[in-house]
Amino acid sequence: MFFLRHLKLLYRMLVLSKRNNSNRVQMPYKLALSLTNECDCKCQNCRVWETYQAEPELKKGELSAAQIDELFQKNGAHFFWVALTGGEPFLRKDIVEIVRSCVTHCPNLLLLSVVTTGVATEEILAKVAAILEFAPRLKFYVTVSIDGNETAHERNRRIKGGFARSVQTIAGLDKLSQRHSNLKVRIESVISKHNLEQIDAFLELELIKSHETCFAFAQESDRYFNQGTGIALQGSEATKIGQAVQHVLARTRGFSLEKLMLRSYYKLSARFFQNPGHQVVPCYSGFASVFVGPYGEVRPCVMMPAVGKLKDFGFDLRALMQSEPMMKSRRTIIEDRCPNCWTPCEAMQAMGQNFGLAWFRSLGRKTVTSISSKE
Repeated sequence: MFFLRHLKLLYRMLVLSKRNNSNRVQMPYKLALSLTNECDCKCQNCRVWETYQAEPELKKGELSAAQIDELFQKNGAHFFWVALTGGEPFLRKDIVEIVRSCVTHCPNLLLLSVVTTGVATEEILAKVAAILEFAPRLKFYVTVSIDGNETAHERNRRIKGGFARSVQTIAGLDKLSQRHSNLKVRIESVISKHNLEQIDAFLELELIKSHETCFAFAQESDRYFNQGTGIALQGSEATKIGQAVQHVLARTRGFSLEKLMLRSYYKLSARFFQNPGHQVVPCYSGFASVFVGPYGEVRPCVMMPAVGKLKDFGFDLRALMQSEPMMKSRRTIIEDRCPNCWTPCEAMQAMGQNFGLAWFRSLGRKTVTSISSKE
């Protein structure tokens, strides 16, 4: 069953390789779905958590479980990868119901991933266990965000005791993964100006040494309400970033497709910091993937503005994909005029669609430690 799904995905990737921007556009195979703007952290590099503090009535506009079910019923056959995010997705009391709908209506689903702060330990573990009961074979990634050692993490997240709770969540997830081989526990750290100087201490944590860790680079976007905050890193700050990348590369061994792509992602980060005004490899956001926000607003990616709301198209994603605003955004991407980024959520499908090119460009590519000498 899963073999046939992989064959279908390869065919879809082949069809999408031309980035057809016409009314006959192919549907994306990855859906990134933000379930809520509510969050239990107060991160400096992401201001989503401020949304309902300033305007609490906006929370009423979030998609209901029934509306998300309609999204999956009408479009689920196209999705091979569903990534749930937020805010903090586990603050949705109906997240198990939402995931059940996803599994039920996405017959080709190969991967379900969720990113969490890890703060609400008991709630997270209970809901993950419930999901594993009805999805025992589906590859299920739960990624816990850790921003550095305890000092750096809590300075950025501004939640006292948050680091200890996230570590406790990871330990609980590890125990679940011992009973459920389809559950993969990962750590993701966003490197920004707020934690850059503490990277060395962070890399020495046993927690990091014992788990697969993905480092992302902070970006500014209206989706994160952080435009103009100056948290995005520059090439002149690359020495510290390079040290982190070198350390992770040394531990990212193996020849699985996931490992190869992760190594390429780190190596190609050098290309991004050397020339941030251009795409590292041709981008497939808006083609291979779309981002749907908590209110049903659809974006080609987290870096670009919304092009429409699902409610206005009867939750028919294909109709929205064929709309003029989406086609205009895709033209911007094709012409390399988008707000270029290099984040895992967009880079992975870009590298998958350009696997040969990404691999070739990463060959012999020095990591970002080499950039500082050019600044």
